[in-house]
This record gives sequence, C-alpha cells and structure tokens, in this order.
Amino acid sequence: MVDDNRRIKAGGAFGIVVASVIAAASSLLISWIAARVLTPAETAQFLVFWGVLFAIYGSLSGIQAETTRALSSIRLQGHPAHGPSALLAGLLVGGGAAVLVALTSIFWSERLLPAGHPWTVLAVVIAAVLYAGHATIAGASAGLGYWSTYSALMASESMTRLIAAVAAASLGSLIGLQYACLAAGTVWLAFLLGSPRARLAVQTRTDVPLVRQLRNHGYAVISAAATAALLVGYPVIFAATSSLAQVQQSAGILLAVQLTRAPILIPLQAFQGVAIGTFVAQRERGAASLIRPVLAIATIAAFGAVLASLTGPWIMTTLFGDSYTVSAALLAALTGAGGAVAVLTLTGSAALAANLHRSFMAGWVASTVAAIALLVVVPGGTEVRVAASLCVAPLIGISIHLIAISRTTRSLHAETVRT
Repeated sequence: MVDDNRRIKAGGAFGIVVASVIAAASSLLISWIAARVLTPAETAQFLVFWGVLFAIYGSLSGIQAETTRALSSIRLQGHPAHGPSALLAGLLVGGGAAVLVALTSIFWSERLLPAGHPWTVLAVVIAAVLYAGHATIAGASAGLGYWSTYSALMASESMTRLIAAVAAASLGSLIGLQYACLAAGTVWLAFLLGSPRARLAVQTRTDVPLVRQLRNHGYAVISAAATAALLVGYPVIFAATSSLAQVQQSAGILLAVQLTRAPILIPLQAFQGVAIGTFVAQRERGAASLIRPVLAIATIAAFGAVLASLTGPWIMTTLFGDSYTVSAALLAALTGAGGAVAVLTLTGSAALAANLHRSFMAGWVASTVAAIALLVVVPGGTEVRVAASLCVAPLIGISIHLIAISRTTRSLHAETVRT
C-alpha cells in the first residue's frame, strides 16, 4: 500500500530490498558456480546462454512495467477499467513472443547456443510463456500496491533458480546448468494457487481496451528488449559482433560486465514498479522528479567506480581464478557505465508513467543501436570496444527521454494556465 497515494511503506520497501539482494546474490553465485565447474570456454558459452535467456526475460519485463502503469493509473488517478484482465493481456503477449522466438531460432540458435540442442531451444520457448505469467503477477501486484506479494515472488523466483543451479553443478555439465536456470519459470503458478492477492491482482482489468492494451504492451516489450540487450543480453550482442575465438577468450570481460552492474541495476529493477507508481502520481513535476534519484545513482556509481578500480582485479582473480584477469581501468569504466544505464532505466520509467510509450521505446532502441554500432566501429582491443559501447550509448537514450518528458510537462502546465 502507499501513503498519500505516493509513498511505499517502510515494510514494503524493506521487503523489496531483501528480494533485490537475494536476486543479486543469486545471479552472482550462479556466475561463480559456472566459473568453478566449467572450463573458461564453457563459462563464456554459459554466459551467452544466460544472456539469451535473460534477454527474453528482460524483453517480457515490459509486460510488468506496462501492467504496473495500467493498474497504477486506475488506483492512483481514478481512471476507469476498460480493458481485459491483466493476466489475459500478459499471456497473449507472452504467447506471441514465444512464437517469435521459435520462428527466429533457426537464425541464431546454432551460433549463440553451440553446446545446446533443439530441446534447449524448446525450453527457452516455453520459458517465454512462463515468464509472461511471472511478469504479469509482478506488475499487477506493484500496480495495486501489494508489495509483500511482489517481493515474495521476486525472492522465490531467484532462490528457485539458485537451488536448481546448485543441484545441477554436481554434474559439471554445461547443458545441465542451462536447464537448471529454467526451473524458476513455474514459481508464479504456485503463487496463483496459494495467494489470494496474486489471483486478485491478475484478474484486475486494465485501463484501456484490449487492442490498445496490446499495443501498449508491444511498445513496452520492444523497449524492454532494448533494455535487456544493455542490461543482461550484452553477451549476446558481443557474441553476434565478435568471432567465436574472441568470445571464448573474453569470459573475464563478460563476467566483469555482469558483476559491475548487478549491485546497482538489480535493486533498481526491483524498485521499478515503485518508481513507475511514484512517477504516475507526480506527472505534473516532469523531469524535476528525477533530480534526487539521478544524483543518488551518480554518487553511488562514482564511488563504485573508484572501489572497482582499487579492488576489482583482485576480486576477479580471487573468486574466479587467474583465467579471469580484467584491468582496473575497464572495471571502473564498466561500473560508471552501469550507473549510466541505471539513469536510463529511471528516465524510461518516468517516460512510461507519463504515457510516452513511443518516446520510452525510442530512447531504449536508440541506446541499443548505438551500443551495437560502437562495438562494431570503435577501433582497438576488446576492452576498448566494450567500454566505449557501454559508456556512451545510454547517454543517447537519456537525452531522448528527458526531451519528451520536458515537452509533455510544458504542455500540461500550458493547459493548466489556459483553464
């Protein structure tokens, strides 16, 4: 619940913090497990698979963001519920995404999943449908202010994935570890069976009719796909723009990308539902509502960059071994880049809350295209290409979001003056 339709209560915030810590720890531990039980070349392949899986999950997190916006508009601004149930809309989008993954897999599965089989592709397709249900429950719970349900779902999903990975690690098999990562996809079904609030949340109708709701979901999913490419799917971009030999030699760099952004981005992603609800309630403030959180992220990122440069190389070799050596300069740059992506996530949430679906999408797509282009055209070694790609690209999307939000705020103020 919220106080004054704006602030999440301390207990709800604490639950989300705990859930985000569990999610971050789970992600890092699975990476550590992979590096310990697999060879460096297999670890690189696993990280690419992880990127594929979480690129799909990240894309479908657009369902969560749009469902949060739709139900927050009803709860906080009193908009009427004209649309379908949240679950129907979410599963329709998830089904469409699964079909798209299946049809396109012939173009990418052999390159990105070289150790896999058709059954692995099938598992990823099924995971797309299952994750759509998870994203719907999470988004509906956030939109209605059911923060205990929201945080419990997040924590349970992460813990289930970690437990399955630990169980599979004893086999020392790449494909076994891949399959283990899919186990968390059924957690939301248990919530539907055991939680009355979860059932109520997904049965709630959205604020716009079905066709428009699906279109809004489409914008959000495309934006989230670009988000996922920069957040968790970057190994996929790297693999697609590099030779197989470069990929197999870059396990340390790919691990560094994941480790430097997890501490700030996973908690921010966890609080995205809170952010969207807050921005919905403060639409009239526009970009001004972003000043404090952006300054907080910049401060954390700057401190983290210094800390990463001083301790990061030692942490990498201590945790993962001498095969995963990464320079202090790259670790500092990647930490700063994580802060830039966090700001992009925040400005995107504000744009979505303002119903600027196209601008929300444009900012993320532009950043992703820029990241790919820089990775291809920047001269130099792998570290230089990766650092330039991840540091510069988010700034483009941030600019697009802020311009759109400022224009909308000026229009709202002008309309207020006229009336």
